[in-house]
Amino acid sequence: PRLSEQAKLVMRSHTPYLDPEPFSLISTRHELDHYLEHEILPYLDHPGETVLDVLPVTDFQARCVTSALTSPLGRCYHFYMDLPEGTDIGRLIHACIKLWDNLDILRAVFIKGQDGFLQVVGKKLRPIIDVYETKGDLATFSQTVYDKDLACPLKLGRSFTRFLITHASDGQKRLTMRLCHAQYDGICLERIISCLAACYNGRELPAIPQFAGYLKHAIVHRTAARDYWRSFLHGSRITKMRLSADTTNVHNKASLPGQLIELKKTCPVPQCRNGLTPATLFTALSACALARSTKSSDVVFGLVVSGRSMLPSGLQDVVGPCLNIIPIRVRFTDDGMLDSALKCVEEQRLGGLQFETSQFNDIVEHCTDWPGEPKDFGVVIQFQNIEENPTTDISGESSQLNVHERVDVIDTPVVAILAKPVQGFWNLEVVASGTLYSQHDIAAMLEELLALIESV
Repeated sequence: PRLSEQAKLVMRSHTPYLDPEPFSLISTRHELDHYLEHEILPYLDHPGETVLDVLPVTDFQARCVTSALTSPLGRCYHFYMDLPEGTDIGRLIHACIKLWDNLDILRAVFIKGQDGFLQVVGKKLRPIIDVYETKGDLATFSQTVYDKDLACPLKLGRSFTRFLITHASDGQKRLTMRLCHAQYDGICLERIISCLAACYNGRELPAIPQFAGYLKHAIVHRTAARDYWRSFLHGSRITKMRLSADTTNVHNKASLPGQLIELKKTCPVPQCRNGLTPATLFTALSACALARSTKSSDVVFGLVVSGRSMLPSGLQDVVGPCLNIIPIRVRFTDDGMLDSALKCVEEQRLGGLQFETSQFNDIVEHCTDWPGEPKDFGVVIQFQNIEENPTTDISGESSQLNVHERVDVIDTPVVAILAKPVQGFWNLEVVASGTLYSQHDIAAMLEELLALIESV
């Protein structure tokens, strides 16, 4: 959509925000004390906890929690900052504790309720903070710690958050936070490390809205969203890439079962038309590539969105995984392939902007007649234009947040198509399961996308 039109919608969404009342987002069959005693506390690994709130989870959180229970850990990452040599470790530990106490999503413990996962926010649970010293290379030693950590699946009822402080005899120091993607998104990472720096440097923390506020916002808008999606998706079907009938096919030899197909290309940024955003253009181009690859004139796929576009101003700085995946439907007409796609995507991004918090399972159940109760989209598109390595000042020096590179083993039927703008270029990547898809087919779709981009 055009930025001016988005701005008008955001201005209309300016409403006051208050954190929701505790326990207001769940329904119980018994009195609250009975519910907590019999359905919550027995499933927490720390006895005697004082429960401050019990919340539902988003579909994205549920997928991440499920992955975190596997070995090696799925959807869990080690974010680290190499710190100035003058950083005081005792003070750093205190800063981690203060950060933990002030960000409810870090303290959230996931359990399995009667109707799915729940997140329980407690008061007494203390953070896991481990301190390691090495006489060798700090980066190499840290890598060993990360690999060992990733080999152990997490458990329900226990904290997913872990702080690791590693320091070497030559004075190097590093702080690492292990987070599950059920606790954060890319936008709030900068807020997390800014709060950490404030804790270390003795500054007052800014007001941080509770993640419960985001969940309430999604629930409040659910009924209106269902009407929108029901009309929008009428008569549609999820578009899927062709599964590989024979995983021993010659085209698939590069991908062993359980491995990912990861194909990457770089191309110059195409010229945007009529003031459209690069994200809209990329989404439309991807829709065209998907239509050609699947020989379909009506495609439905998932689009990764921030989930924050229409949040009240008081919720914009919420720390938690607000990102979401919503449906995009493109029906091609005789106006020309790209023109049809651009028109569809632009209209949908404007019309559906206020429904970015809609959950996939709710859409499937209440708004579609999709067969087979699908668990996810066949293809998901993402235009990732956020700062991946934010910086903050600790001990008077700038420290950058980095992520430990790792490979997630994913046997999911979802094909992911990503673009990252970098200095006048788009870094393109297509990721798919090597067990389920032919590398030849995935490569052909990427080449189709490249040809479309070059033709703009």
